[in-house]
Amino acid sequence: MEKLKKFFKEEEGVTALEYTVLAALIIIVIIIFFTPIRNAVSKIWSEINSAMTAATS
Repeated sequence: MEKLKKFFKEEEGVTALEYTVLAALIIIVIIIFFTPIRNAVSKIWSEINSAMTAATS
């Protein structure tokens, strides 16, 4: 029981956990932010590809 109490009082583990949660939140924000941008860029490249294909035909 003492080991369990000591584990929860340990602050170094909490710091590592906080950094992990912060990194996960940053990754989630990046994914949410860049998905619409990726879709827009993909649409632009598709339009360029279609235009180039039509020009060479």
